[in-house]
Amino acid sequence: MALLRYRWTFIDAENVEDAACGRSSSCPAAFRSQEFLRAARQLRREETQLAAQVAQLLAPKNDSWTPANFVPNVGSLGHPNLCQRRCCLMRDGVCPKGAACEYCHLPHCRSSLDKRQRCLLSSASETQLLRTLQPHFARHGMENPAALPLQELLARELAVRPQEEQSLRCPNLERTLTRLSLAALAGLVCAHTSGRLPGLMREALAELRELMDAFPGPKKADEPDRVTFICHSLGCNTKYHKEEV
Repeated sequence: MALLRYRWTFIDAENVEDAACGRSSSCPAAFRSQEFLRAARQLRREETQLAAQVAQLLAPKNDSWTPANFVPNVGSLGHPNLCQRRCCLMRDGVCPKGAACEYCHLPHCRSSLDKRQRCLLSSASETQLLRTLQPHFARHGMENPAALPLQELLARELAVRPQEEQSLRCPNLERTLTRLSLAALAGLVCAHTSGRLPGLMREALAELRELMDAFPGPKKADEPDRVTFICHSLGCNTKYHKEEV
């Protein structure tokens, strides 16, 4: 209903009903901002994954070549799957310790776990960790007979652990573990488990490095003899059968 007011010589009309229905000045709904945040987080994840893929494509493809002036040292035994971590001093091309250095002097193209993946492994139980790493030890066993003793140690440990606990479900972690060397996988077992397993894993790694150095790689026709020698030397009952392609 309009009210009429007389002001001087003019007549003003005010509609009370229209004034009561003014536009609200409240903030927009909260769910919209949450959607934007989720979209931003998804974009950051995709950007991180793309950056990792590009870095992998740009990295050198061969980490098993040996420089012409290479001097054998302790840490390089078993390269590229059984050696120690890359020596940081080799970035300058020379390590003052030389043959006595306990770190690898040969090129490495392997990736490492990021902070989120390390936290995930640290928060998991020992059984979950071992079940997550077991397929990757098995894959190394199919590609390299040197992994068989370590694979058997892991299988013996899992045989006495609860069967209810399953492996971790994380695709990004699985992709990173696929690129880790055998020594890096064994290092994860030693770092995140207790009891006798870490000591046995370290002893097996040390013996494997010595045996691989003392028993040079033969031709493919003699590969079963080499595998039998290594496995029997470590008391491993696993038999290696490589499929012919």
